[in-house]
Amino acid sequence: MFEETEVILEAKHVTRLQREKNITIGFICHDIALVQSVSHQVAVMYLGNLVEVLPGEDIAVKSVHPYTRALIGSIFDLHMDFSNPIESIESEIPSPLDVPPGCPFQNRCEHCTEICRRERPRLTELTPGHSVACHLFVPSGTENHEAHSPTGL
Repeated sequence: MFEETEVILEAKHVTRLQREKNITIGFICHDIALVQSVSHQVAVMYLGNLVEVLPGEDIAVKSVHPYTRALIGSIFDLHMDFSNPIESIESEIPSPLDVPPGCPFQNRCEHCTEICRRERPRLTELTPGHSVACHLFVPSGTENHEAHSPTGL
């Protein structure tokens, strides 16, 4: 396991390399804290499905998908407020060979509704550069009448 300072140094080397060589780097990682420190654009996936795309600098404060929020809530940091609990995602991950119909995150989401079990959510742009695949954030005036307001998250 890397020390926190080693991870920060590695992140700085990656971002320097991107800037100096003007290159794009596809960075696949389960460490969301590291991802947000080196990424200009973040695509969060769950069981091979895109659930949220947004600027890396916005992931901690502007992400809205329940899975992305759970990832952010699970970050352990030496400078964190230890009075706040580290979040965990309840229930088992479905088999990637047998993903349920509807939303792939449905059996682990505390906001799951009937439409989540029936229909796979489409990636929808919330703001320029920020898209989410979640029935909770369907724009008003669309066919999904069961969607909720994002203020509940």
